[in-house]
Amino acid sequence: MNQKKWEVVRANYSAEKEYIEDGYYRLRPTEEGYQLAFLVPGMCGETLIHPEITIEMIDGVATPIRLIDMESTPTLRLSVKDGDGKEIKQQTEALLNKFIAAKKLVL
Repeated sequence: MNQKKWEVVRANYSAEKEYIEDGYYRLRPTEEGYQLAFLVPGMCGETLIHPEITIEMIDGVATPIRLIDMESTPTLRLSVKDGDGKEIKQQTEALLNKFIAAKKLVL
């Protein structure tokens, strides 16, 4: 995953959900590292993960390890432990790009 993009996103988002044009953006710290999530409004006022990527800090490097997408059908659950690393990395790059574009951030 692109560490420069990660640093820009980390500096400009927080654990508070922030609505920007097409949905909610959130970067929440966890025990493992962070959860990078795009959320969409649900039918009953809830928000649905579309997707949420768990990022672990390994030797100071942000590394995506899990992905959950509750809006897709069927629900998507990927894990590096299950051999899904390549797909998770691709989805992480796409989500980082979405976060950067939402606030028109400069790298």
